[in-house]
Order: sequence, then structure tokens, then C-alpha cells
Amino acid sequence: MQEVNKIKGYRVMVGLTQTELAKKLNMSERTYATKEQNPNKFTINELNQLEVIFNESGLKISKADLI
Repeated sequence: MQEVNKIKGYRVMVGLTQTELAKKLNMSERTYATKEQNPNKFTINELNQLEVIFNESGLKISKADLI
């Protein structure tokens, strides 16, 4: 059974590409793509940033929703 990738799902829901989200997180697209495939690689600070980005885009989520 394949695990659901929540961060990718939220990214798609708010209409951001990996490139756009990587830029918002101040990292390379390659680094972002690697972390998106393995979300436990995101730091607490990056998860905080993702929470803010997604909430500003209209989703109401918490860090717990990302992991």
C-alpha cells in the first residue's frame, strides 16, 4: 500500500509547483523534491514555513497535518 504524501497533496491543492514552493522555502528545487518524497527530512523550521505558506494560500492546517 502506497503512503499518501500530504505535503505534495497540499502543494497541489494550493496550486504551487515544486519550483515555486522551493523558492518560498529558500532551497533548490532538487532539495525540495527530495524532501517532498521523504517528508520526515523537513526541519521543524521548514514545517513551520510550510504551515504559514499553506494557511496564507487558504488552507487551514497545522504542522501535525503535514507529517
